[in-house]
Amino acid sequence: MVFPDPDNKITYGKRFNFFFDGTAAGAAFPIKADFLTKVRGPSVSFYIRNTGGNTLEYSFNGNHLDGRITAAQAERFFPNRSISKIWFRNVGGSTTVEVEGWVVA
Repeated sequence: MVFPDPDNKITYGKRFNFFFDGTAAGAAFPIKADFLTKVRGPSVSFYIRNTGGNTLEYSFNGNHLDGRITAAQAERFFPNRSISKIWFRNVGGSTTVEVEGWVVA
């Protein structure tokens, strides 16, 4: 039996984490979600980081404001929450955003 080299990259199995890096350029939530994950599990923990200089607003359904992250706050942590889509908009000009998460088993 031949075993894979333990130093090689892992190219099989499911991914249990995700990362998104993008820009919130509009003052309204877009028609299609800015962020979509196919990572599934009992629950997901994730961060939303505002890496730009303006205020970032987010929605989990694309219709209603669910929260706001100012440049001074920088990030918000969501433990054990099930999500699949996030919409972003900016206040005061374009801003950059990161979403980083993982499945909590």
